[in-house]
Amino acid sequence: MNDVLRQPPPVTPSPEKARLARARTLLGRPIGEILKAIAGLTEEKLEEALAAQAEKGGRLGEILVGIKAVSEEDVAKALAAQLDIVYLPKISAASVSPHLVKLVPINFAKQARILPLSLEADTVVLAAADRSRSCAASPATQCEPADRPRLDDRRRDQQRL
Repeated sequence: MNDVLRQPPPVTPSPEKARLARARTLLGRPIGEILKAIAGLTEEKLEEALAAQAEKGGRLGEILVGIKAVSEEDVAKALAAQLDIVYLPKISAASVSPHLVKLVPINFAKQARILPLSLEADTVVLAAADRSRSCAASPATQCEPADRPRLDDRRRDQQRL
């Protein structure tokens, strides 16, 4: 009986810790596996989509949405888990920095489908409609030099004014 009293109570992880642990197990996994884990995608539907992809090409997520195996939101969440980025279903106007919006050329933002949200240390936090088609304003991201926004130069220009 004394042994039972000495044992600590079981620890239940917080929802955030559970989400992070789950995300770590999905990081870098194939999108089909992630959708099976988080969206209930069946093996049969995955095989059907993979066959269609082999035959016609295209993105697996788009094919799965097209055959109504998963929703667009499921694919967006799966991509976020795969790439270890935060999924935001909605972005409030309050979370957008007007100062950063002015620093990014509007044509670039439209073409890259990005919206600068905030500046954290030396990193611009962006919302991207399609991560695989946009490039972030980060030295670690591979972008074509002509496509990379010159935020540092524009920031220096703004400070001189």
